[in-house]
Amino acid sequence: MLTELTDNSPLESALYYLSLGWRVFPIHEMTAGRCSCGHACKSPGKHPRTLAGLHSATSNSNDVTKWFGYWPNMNIGVVTGSASGLVVVDIDPDKGGNYAFELIEDDLPETVKQITGSGGFHLLYKLPEGVKVKNAVDIDDGHTLKLSGVDIRGEGGFIVVPPSNHESGNGYRWEDDYSPEDQELTEIPLAFLERFNLIKPDLPEVATVGDIIACALDRDSIVEIKSALEAISPDGRDEWLRVGMALHSTGAGSQAFDLWDEWSQKTEAGNYDPRSQVSTWQAFKPGARNIESLFYLAYSNGWEGAQTEPLTIIDDLGLLEMKPATFIDNSVELIESGKLVEIRPGVLSQSVEVEDVGEDDEPDFAPSLADLLQARSGEVPDTSKYSLWNDETMIKDSIVLIAGEPKVGKSEFVLSMSMAAANGTQWMNAPFNGKYSVLWLNAELKRDYVIKRVAKYRDEIDGDTRFFSTAKDEFPNRRVPDLTSKAGLAYLKRLAKRKKPDIVIVDPLANWTIGSDENKSNDIITAIGNICAVFEGATVVIVHHLKKGDISKKSPDFDDIRGSGALRGLYDTGFLLYKNAENVRVKFECRHAKTPDDFELTRDTDGKLKPLFSNTDDGRFSGFQELTEQDRIERDHLQILQNIITDAGGSVSRPQAKDALVKRCKFSGRTADKRIELAYKRGEIDFMSDPNHKQRQVIISTIGGNDDN
Repeated sequence: MLTELTDNSPLESALYYLSLGWRVFPIHEMTAGRCSCGHACKSPGKHPRTLAGLHSATSNSNDVTKWFGYWPNMNIGVVTGSASGLVVVDIDPDKGGNYAFELIEDDLPETVKQITGSGGFHLLYKLPEGVKVKNAVDIDDGHTLKLSGVDIRGEGGFIVVPPSNHESGNGYRWEDDYSPEDQELTEIPLAFLERFNLIKPDLPEVATVGDIIACALDRDSIVEIKSALEAISPDGRDEWLRVGMALHSTGAGSQAFDLWDEWSQKTEAGNYDPRSQVSTWQAFKPGARNIESLFYLAYSNGWEGAQTEPLTIIDDLGLLEMKPATFIDNSVELIESGKLVEIRPGVLSQSVEVEDVGEDDEPDFAPSLADLLQARSGEVPDTSKYSLWNDETMIKDSIVLIAGEPKVGKSEFVLSMSMAAANGTQWMNAPFNGKYSVLWLNAELKRDYVIKRVAKYRDEIDGDTRFFSTAKDEFPNRRVPDLTSKAGLAYLKRLAKRKKPDIVIVDPLANWTIGSDENKSNDIITAIGNICAVFEGATVVIVHHLKKGDISKKSPDFDDIRGSGALRGLYDTGFLLYKNAENVRVKFECRHAKTPDDFELTRDTDGKLKPLFSNTDDGRFSGFQELTEQDRIERDHLQILQNIITDAGGSVSRPQAKDALVKRCKFSGRTADKRIELAYKRGEIDFMSDPNHKQRQVIISTIGGNDDN
């Protein structure tokens, strides 16, 4: 017998639990404050490591030894119900469980007890012979007693046991004198189970549905799901399956199954079959859908989101008798005799004077010149507070455009920016001014490839990183919501409410606005305006493409972007990416700051884009704001010379190069000669003998050869 069970290694403890007849399986552990799954999961340190989850639970010591050989520090899960002969009473103090437990404490005998990582406790009881117990949250007797914070783990449930660790930094431990070594399991009283309707009907199929309680849905999620289901009819088989797969993806086991089952029984076509319901649930595969697809289906059927709690108003002064009244969200605005009165639940705000605005009048958004010049304290307003990145190159609450050729690396560029913004680190040789929440509305990459690309940045990610991403294969039939439609905007509003991002990336715009013509200015302005309205206060990043006819240009410009006429009047900061030999060149346009110099990017061994900056005198690459205006002009002229060489097939005679420079740059012949000599001194070109005319020289490039892309 082990003497100090809580202090044993995970393997020793797991083997001991097997000796008690309990079935165990591997759980992700906490490592350096993060869940070992490596994702921003909802149940850190409390969800299964294996794909089969609790269904991989075993009593085979060889399997357990192999698991701990591969994952030596993993947490341990024990299944409850008939598989281990256990039923567990779970007390959660954060939900009022300690107070609720006092009401039933006398009904439950002493038994094995463990202290959970969150400070609650589990009472482990022996399952009465021939009885199956339900999983239940906040149990009640169906009449007068509801016990918030008292849950039951029965068939298809599990618990995490010592010496597992917890996200709080605490470990799970057995209560002194009440460990399995010191205390026999006591059989839970049948009277208790019957009182709270916890005995499960003898339906073998339902008993195998499973209930991953560590991934249980919270109350708000359940309310939202039930509200969404009201908008969807269970009569159609396709909808029935889509809803089932979406709920199955939550990992909430029988809790999710019960939601699906309850909804399915509302069929008016008489299609409900309880056994088919269970067998279909068991056949669902992980990853076929996600819960967002359920909400998208509901929005497509006219759902407008879950209803908020009823408004409670303190009306001590009888203000509700005033007219007219306008209800806005959770507030009431009343206009009476030039007074604006705002009432919120429990709060009466001070009245403020407002102008008498006629019904057809529009507010005046154009202050006079005197008003504009009347700065606070006689000083010009400080706009630096809006800085997001690289001083005011990119500012908060703005529109940013990232455009470029196909396959140039826009997604990698976006991801590198997202990771730096979410972690408050350097990006392209300039700092982000803090840590920001980022939502990447990605409609091109599948989920597996998103994870693969994000994994390259795992060393930069910490516990406070807030980064969210969609994936095109997670939408029903890969149909990305149209953000210009009513259903798409409702989907967007829900994301905005749940994620509250500081930066939103729409990648690419065309995939999210299929109902619009991206070459029509009015459609583009409307689409982007809708997105900005939903994510009010966030910086909106639009990823876009070049016009088809301009993709082949060696040095495209911002006029070459699709819908450039409308876009250039909208965005505050523009990035334009195009291929330059083996590298990627980036151009800028800035409305609120001095435009940084162009720079080039290369890929490291991991495929990440990194800037090529140089402080040497060759002038090829520069950091932000490092070139003088003359340097900039000369650099642009040398780029034109490179284009001339490329357009000529890789080599051009000196007279031809000189003539082309004169025509393209409006040079004199003497200035054109100087530019050619400058390029030679910097090592960007070389002179060679023409193989067909030995007496004649030709110019070739020395900085990357031809660009065949």
